[in-house]
Amino acid sequence: MKKANKRSGRSSAKSTKLLSVAKAAALIDEATLLSDLRSLIQSARQRIATVAHSTQALLCWHLGRRLLNEDLQGGRAAYGKQILVTVSRELTAEFGQAFTLRALYPAIQFCQCFSDQEIVSTLSTQLSWSHFVELLPIKDPLARDFYAEMCRIERWDVRTLEDISADILAVEKEAEELLDEILRGSRP
Repeated sequence: MKKANKRSGRSSAKSTKLLSVAKAAALIDEATLLSDLRSLIQSARQRIATVAHSTQALLCWHLGRRLLNEDLQGGRAAYGKQILVTVSRELTAEFGQAFTLRALYPAIQFCQCFSDQEIVSTLSTQLSWSHFVELLPIKDPLARDFYAEMCRIERWDVRTLEDISADILAVEKEAEELLDEILRGSRP
């Protein structure tokens, strides 16, 4: 009987060891599974965000183009402004705060600054509407295009672009003031 107990003791130890190995393998597989699932979710979220950003930027560009096509900024400025007020009021009531008068002006400016739809389509896959809004105050088209391309290549977030564009705008202002002084003759 004692021999049978010894054998069952060994057998029991082996069973426990095998169960521990199986549990460890299951844990490893669970960890791998969780890692894979997390990657899938993060990747899907990134693609969704990219599509949302692109769609929003393209929508704003098309809104701006449509409003420009109505010659709202041209010779009929007072009439155009009244139309914008009415349109923005209606759109805001129906679709929310993203279509206020204050929000429509950047859309118009966006279409003026980035007039090529193909370029906008390409850039909008990597830049958000917030990036474009940050680029709009840069007056020099070459500088604006350069910084849009830098955002795309270097994958700058909006905060980085904000910091850089603040510096750009300060330099532009200083250059304008210096040029004004020179033109007025107050500088040699």
